[in-house]
Amino acid sequence: MQNSNLIIETERLLLRPFKLEDISPAYAMNLDAEVSQYKGDGGVVSKSEIERRIVENVFGDYEKYGFGRLAVELKEENKLIGFTGLKYLEDKEKLI
Repeated sequence: MQNSNLIIETERLLLRPFKLEDISPAYAMNLDAEVSQYKGDGGVVSKSEIERRIVENVFGDYEKYGFGRLAVELKEENKLIGFTGLKYLEDKEKLI
């Protein structure tokens, strides 16, 4: 389930809930070593792994907490360029 109510728009960017259509561009983005070095998750091994992470973690957070990470899209190109947002860490009982 997606929280489609939260959309933030600037002149250049659209911050919106992830969609299934973001799986391929998210996978391509995560193949970039410059991108993955800052994520701290060891990188994505396969497209099926990024799909699992989006479906289970991102969509799961939307369902469980009512919020989560958002896709960052370059409006001019309709291109996924990153993500932002809050993530609840259960083992730390806090948001990052």
